[in-house]
Amino acid sequence: MLEQPGKELFGPGGQDAGKSGGAGGQAQAQGMGVKSTKEVLWTNLTRPVVLLSTSFICFILSLFMALVYGFLYLLFTTFPELFATTYGWGPGVSGLAYLGPGIGFVTSTSLGAPLMTKIYTTLTERNGGVPKPEFRIPSMMIGSVIVPVGLLWYGWAAEQRLHWVMPIIGGGIFTFGLMLIYIPIQLYLVDAFQYAASALAAAAVFRCLFGFSFPLFGSQLYAALGSGGANSLLAGLAIVIGVPFPIWIYYKGEGMRARCNLAR
Repeated sequence: MLEQPGKELFGPGGQDAGKSGGAGGQAQAQGMGVKSTKEVLWTNLTRPVVLLSTSFICFILSLFMALVYGFLYLLFTTFPELFATTYGWGPGVSGLAYLGPGIGFVTSTSLGAPLMTKIYTTLTERNGGVPKPEFRIPSMMIGSVIVPVGLLWYGWAAEQRLHWVMPIIGGGIFTFGLMLIYIPIQLYLVDAFQYAASALAAAAVFRCLFGFSFPLFGSQLYAALGSGGANSLLAGLAIVIGVPFPIWIYYKGEGMRARCNLAR
């Protein structure tokens, strides 16, 4: 019985159809629908693009994740100049400013993960023990509120030249909320799509593009609007995309997934 799947895969007699019958075997393999290596590679390499272009859920969640990821790198580019010019920190000491975001990451991972699990388990129990990818969304809603708070805190603390610990706290609040967005989106994509790796790859491509491009205009943005104005703009973008769409996906996501051929 253990050998039976292998026999069905290679054809009658358990032999490779391409090797056993020469050209006739290859024709038989093509008739059975066996794809060539080139076709398999093309299908798998293009599937993330197909997901982004055909699934609105995959697109909007990947966009939101990429946007927040770009904000993170944008903030990182402002740290050295802010703490050097505003607070007079030298090159060595200014690296300590990254402790705030680092603590935010660690705290969110250690405290946020159990919270996400608790919310998901509770909603599954209320649904008669049947899990849904949409049960990942409430955790993301919490992060969607925290991220703008962190951005505004950091930006206006720097704008008003408050004590140096205040913008660092703002950075920590931002990264705490970021992980509450990042992890649920990753889990939702895994739960919602048949090809989880392709869905994650689609999000990763978007994320890397934003992480690369945002720091390119960071200095010009903060020079034109100031720390408060620039971070208010970023917070507004986070609210526009991060608040309404997760709520919509929570209530309408199951129906939208049913219309996508690559969704579970």
